[in-house]
Amino acid sequence: MGNLTQPWNYFFSSFVWQVWKRRNDFVFNGECMSLADVYRLSLAWASHFSALYNSLLHHSLAHTEAVSWKPPPIGLYVLNSDVAVYLHLALVAWAHGIERLQIQSDCAYAIRLLNDVSHACIPLPLVHAINLLCLRGWFTEFIWIPRECNMVADAMSKLLPMQQFQLLLFYSAPDSVKPLTDRDIHGPPYQRHVMS
Repeated sequence: MGNLTQPWNYFFSSFVWQVWKRRNDFVFNGECMSLADVYRLSLAWASHFSALYNSLLHHSLAHTEAVSWKPPPIGLYVLNSDVAVYLHLALVAWAHGIERLQIQSDCAYAIRLLNDVSHACIPLPLVHAINLLCLRGWFTEFIWIPRECNMVADAMSKLLPMQQFQLLLFYSAPDSVKPLTDRDIHGPPYQRHVMS
């Protein structure tokens, strides 16, 4: 650890996080990452956090832009959910004969991973499983949408208690999200802060 080039606070928080993940992986999956890997991952994350902080420090908010929800193209079904449940929901869509699917997320990193043509080198089983599912005889596309354009999906994800992990299909918008759907359709648009 003598060659630590990252600020100590970034390394320490990254290291504690990786130790916690290692412990959870052991408890829940019976697997245990080596301490050398924990150290390397902690350095990588510390480097990432440090670079992100430095870039934010040197940039200011340039402007705001008006953004709003846009309906999908005609003939396309839309799946908007957390990445963790994409695989399950895509399987449900496949089982129901949906042949054209647009998968939306406000997580730019997840969408980049799923759109990456070199996904064979990504060591994430979920990404592999989703990409294998997409190779079936149907059209799928992954689209990033700003969080401000995703308000209805975010609100609907909070309708169930935290401990409930079942699939819930809505055939019309619940009353609690109707103000959000009305705003999506009729405006006004949301304001999104854009970094320069």
